[in-house]
Amino acid sequence: MNFRPKEVADWIKSKKKDIVPSIHPGQYGNRFMGWWKNLQPSWCKNNSDACFPLLCDVPNGETWQSLTKGGTAGIYVIVVSLSRWVKAQSVECDVNAWSVVDDLSWVIQQMKRDLPPPSPPLKQAHNGDDNNDDNEDKGQP
Repeated sequence: MNFRPKEVADWIKSKKKDIVPSIHPGQYGNRFMGWWKNLQPSWCKNNSDACFPLLCDVPNGETWQSLTKGGTAGIYVIVVSLSRWVKAQSVECDVNAWSVVDDLSWVIQQMKRDLPPPSPPLKQAHNGDDNNDDNEDKGQP
């Protein structure tokens, strides 16, 4: 069981990514926090029943593999699902939602730090006037 909130699972299954599901912030927030905690590497989880704070002492060699998946299990779904929780809040701000925002921001920074450096861009194709240079190199006018 992955603890993913039903609202998120239904949204993924709907194939209608632009339609925002209706959520009750308090109930959804509790389910979201359980899902987020469950997604963390074992070293990051604290031993208490409380979801937060998660531990931030990253061991050497951590790859964040559990969160670097693509598709419906990836970080994109987590970011979108968290944004829906934040947007669903009315006048009162849920401290837990903002704790998760801070935690997710930290995790993304850790993941970014561990990514390999980007590859240099591929040489762009010549266009227009640049083609004349290629022709001159081949002995053509």
